[in-house]
Amino acid sequence: MNSNSYDPNQAFGAAGTQRQQPPQQQQSPGYYSNYNPSYGSPQLYTNKQQTTPSSSAGSQQQQANRYDQPPQSQSSQQQQQHQHQQQSASSNHNTGSPRQHQPRPNANYESQWQLYSADWAHSSPKGLDLLAVSTYTEESSNKIQIVQGFTPATVGSNGNGGDGSGTPGPQQPSLEFQKVAEYSVPYPCTKIAWAPPSLRGNPGSNANTSGANMQLITTGDCLRLWSYNSDSAQLQQRCALINKTKSSYMPPVTSFDWNRADPSIVITSSIDTTCTVWDIAASTAHTQLIAHDSEVFDVSFVANSTHIFASVGADGSVRVFDLRSLDHSTIIYEPQQPVPLVRIVGNPLEENILATLAANTNEIYILDVRVPGVPVATLTGHKAPVNSIAWAPAAAATAGAATGGSARSYRHILASGADDCQALIWDVSEPSINPKVHPHGTDVPVVSAYTDSQEINYVTWNSDASWLGVVRGRGVQAVKL
Repeated sequence: MNSNSYDPNQAFGAAGTQRQQPPQQQQSPGYYSNYNPSYGSPQLYTNKQQTTPSSSAGSQQQQANRYDQPPQSQSSQQQQQHQHQQQSASSNHNTGSPRQHQPRPNANYESQWQLYSADWAHSSPKGLDLLAVSTYTEESSNKIQIVQGFTPATVGSNGNGGDGSGTPGPQQPSLEFQKVAEYSVPYPCTKIAWAPPSLRGNPGSNANTSGANMQLITTGDCLRLWSYNSDSAQLQQRCALINKTKSSYMPPVTSFDWNRADPSIVITSSIDTTCTVWDIAASTAHTQLIAHDSEVFDVSFVANSTHIFASVGADGSVRVFDLRSLDHSTIIYEPQQPVPLVRIVGNPLEENILATLAANTNEIYILDVRVPGVPVATLTGHKAPVNSIAWAPAAAATAGAATGGSARSYRHILASGADDCQALIWDVSEPSINPKVHPHGTDVPVVSAYTDSQEINYVTWNSDASWLGVVRGRGVQAVKL
């Protein structure tokens, strides 16, 4: 497939030279379906004007969008009234396991705008704790922000270094967040993610030298590739990749996945029913295929593969593709009364296991590609629609091997965030998950739960699963596990 590539680095030529302009976006014919990140379901918005993808070369005319109003964040007073909820993470879940672990809220970052997508870097220079977050506003200018976690002087659990009697208390790990970089984009990002560790060396290795640039990708109006330098705290857009299309408008990109086996490969999903495989090293589209009968909302590579990926969409099906043979796909899940599926994530430790969730439901489905047709497990602990799911990183299985009762001691763990203001952590390694015994799926125990004062839009793990980033309202709460 052909694609247009706009490189901002070329836009800043020598003094007196003409700057390169990004490709013009065609005007939309009117209403069209798009994934609204605040609600986790398909929504509509209106395009008012013709626009172009933003670049670092000055301000350009922006497109005015009418989005559904996202939930408003609560006041500081309301948050203080709910502080007791944060101090006592939910103990109402009957886990059937004595190993349930209670997480502890720690660092918090507050933005000026509503936040949606986030990603905690799994490999960074000097082991820095770096988060990338994106805003969701009705304005035609949104933000990508880089937030760094600093470790202050460790204190006792009462905040005074002890129990108040002069006796030193137990030391508690802590973080303090600070925004170190920011960049404006015209539309909300449907997803944001750092490059996987394989692009920068193995986790925990010394391959990451000081000042090395970190790569970042966002999707929304198009696929954008970014570079962040930790020494200078500079975030720069490297290029914006746009598919050529026969339609009269540029369809939004709903999500993407970065291949961990070969990080030069990125796959995107779009509301125009297609998925596109990109070679980001060459800034070109390698393959574009019609994946579903309607909008595609999410896509995910399976573990340890550069060829096999799964996608979900408004038709309510989960489809598995092999790039080596695109003449057919395998539908591994499609209920008789389908509901739009909005998220799909592959287990990084098991290529046959996927997790998916439907729009406006409180259930999460665990699927096994070897057993198509039914979930092998159904996660039902939330009391309101689930917005986000994330498997713990592969490095957590080794890092948490000797941590006893913490969530990291499990091999296959999944985090979820929902409108019930809870982030739950599930043990999906239980031997009871057997589709032959439970043809309609079986409940999975909750091993850890965190309750916030606001609805949770997104969850993201740090590199060894010792921290969980919880996005709610205008803030990101770091929860120590």
